[in-house]
Amino acid sequence: MERGAAGMMWILYTPSSLFKVHQSMCEVLLRLINKALVLLSEIEEARPRGTAGMQGLCSLNEEIEKGKLVLQQCCQSSKLYLVYTANAIMSKCERSRKMLEISFIQIQTNVPLLLFKKISNLVEDIKSATFTLDSSEKEAGKFVHQLVHGCASASSADENFKLNVLQSAPMRLHITSPKAILIEKISIKKLIKEIDDIDPKKKKIVKYFLYLLKQHGNQIVAEKSEVIAEIKIEDVSSLDQSYQSKLKDQWLDSVSPENFLCAISSFLEEAIHQGNTDAQRTVLQLFLTYLKKSRHQSVNLTEKLFDQLVYLLNSPDEVQEEVLTIIEVLSSDSAAASGALAVISGALCSQARDSQGSALRILGNFSSDDELCPRVFSIDSIVSKLVPFLKNTKLSRYALLILQNLCYIEAAKISIIETSGCLASIAELLDTGNEEVQEISMSILITLCSQRLDTAR
Repeated sequence: MERGAAGMMWILYTPSSLFKVHQSMCEVLLRLINKALVLLSEIEEARPRGTAGMQGLCSLNEEIEKGKLVLQQCCQSSKLYLVYTANAIMSKCERSRKMLEISFIQIQTNVPLLLFKKISNLVEDIKSATFTLDSSEKEAGKFVHQLVHGCASASSADENFKLNVLQSAPMRLHITSPKAILIEKISIKKLIKEIDDIDPKKKKIVKYFLYLLKQHGNQIVAEKSEVIAEIKIEDVSSLDQSYQSKLKDQWLDSVSPENFLCAISSFLEEAIHQGNTDAQRTVLQLFLTYLKKSRHQSVNLTEKLFDQLVYLLNSPDEVQEEVLTIIEVLSSDSAAASGALAVISGALCSQARDSQGSALRILGNFSSDDELCPRVFSIDSIVSKLVPFLKNTKLSRYALLILQNLCYIEAAKISIIETSGCLASIAELLDTGNEEVQEISMSILITLCSQRLDTAR
């Protein structure tokens, strides 16, 4: 993405929910690329000196593009093929990490001192980055390799063994519904078209995946009688005592996301209709447990469920806190929509400290996205609402991060400058804040001063 007004390249926005598999690795690579993009425009403006500096800059641009291709592959390719080639994906991620490190090292000795320090900090971050496979992906990969190297080579392979293996991998990859199987087939067909004929082995493997899905797709679809169907709304308010026996981890792992989210929405609808706050809290806690277990998986909220969460943000504090925690988990995937931001901003005025902290963290996530940042600024008196938190040692960091993101909007910079007490509070944090808070405060003031010289006076 780009910040048009400032003319600088900004963060590549890819919600983690879009990564079909290898989400933990992709999130690490995405973070490194985002940080590289933030510095790229500064490096280009500095025009690195010497042959090494220019070569490093060219290499940096090239490696960023290669890294984007890896992320794109994990968003669009076949799940079965992605886990089959998991080690190759990990190697690509590690190569991108290493080449980004080399490129920045080439550049850093050929730029001004301030930029040298920024690059040095980023190089340390790049060096410490690691890529690991999720355990479920490892298991799925083993099953897929069994299919390819065991069943595919034997025309008389045991059909029961083949089916058992075939069901095990999709279950771990959440390819257990007709819709999911259809999406996987489309991804495989697209991959077949992209594979060059000079790689017949790869094409043969991918075609075999398509054959298996066509041949056994109906048997792959999960036929479970899920525990959640047995629970009625009158039982929900007491689930905090009894759900240990009914909703074990095994069930949370096996229930299909579509059915689970549908059931949660139904429970919330009835709990809201009855005005049963105990049931509302318990359902929200169950939903949060599921989200935490699915942190590295795609969780797509229906419009109805999200509207219910927005509605519950106007509930008593104990319910509101549960909703804010859920939205905080979802906010990294840009889960906000419609009037949610305005409702969340209302929590800033709440007397509940937990609600205030959650609201600030959510707004921080939203403001870091180019598309949502202007909507954060559109919240009525948002800068004025943030000023009191600048004096709160526990919450000042979150308020500063929001202000820092808003600085890329011209009107927001003017608002920060003109809002009573805002600049003074930021300046005060240069003396009273910890090292990170001081750096963010300095960054904001430098940005404001570079655009409006009268502020420096």
